[in-house]
Amino acid sequence: MARNPGNEAKRIDRFVSNHQHGRELHAVPEWSFTLRLNQALTPEQADVFDHCDAFADGSVSYVLGPSDPGKYPLHDPGAAELRELSCDVEAPTLLDAVAQVARDIRLVPGLRVVGVRPGTWRTAG
Repeated sequence: MARNPGNEAKRIDRFVSNHQHGRELHAVPEWSFTLRLNQALTPEQADVFDHCDAFADGSVSYVLGPSDPGKYPLHDPGAAELRELSCDVEAPTLLDAVAQVARDIRLVPGLRVVGVRPGTWRTAG
C-alpha cells in the first residue's frame, strides 16, 4: 500500500514537536490491516464517515458501491470488498490499532466491525 499523506504529515509534526521540546523521538509502528464490516456502507453512512473527525487523517478508507448495482454486476452490493475498510494506522501494537478503528467505526450509525485480516507493518521514520 502507498503511504498515506495524512499519516506522513502527522509523523513530521510529531518529530518537530519532540525535537523542539528536547524529547527523544520513538518510532511508532504503522499497522496495515483490513477490517470486515457487518454490511456494505450506504451512501448516507459514507457521508457520515467522510465528515467524522476520527477519520479525517485518511488512515482508514472504504469502497462505495454504485448507486444502481444492476448496471454493474461485478460490483454487487454484497461483494466482500464493499464490506471492508483498508487501514494504515499508527499505534504501539496491532491490537491497539484495530481497537482504535473498531471503536471509531461505531460513530457511523449501523456499522460494526465483525472481523480483521492482518496485513503488514512498518516502523515510522
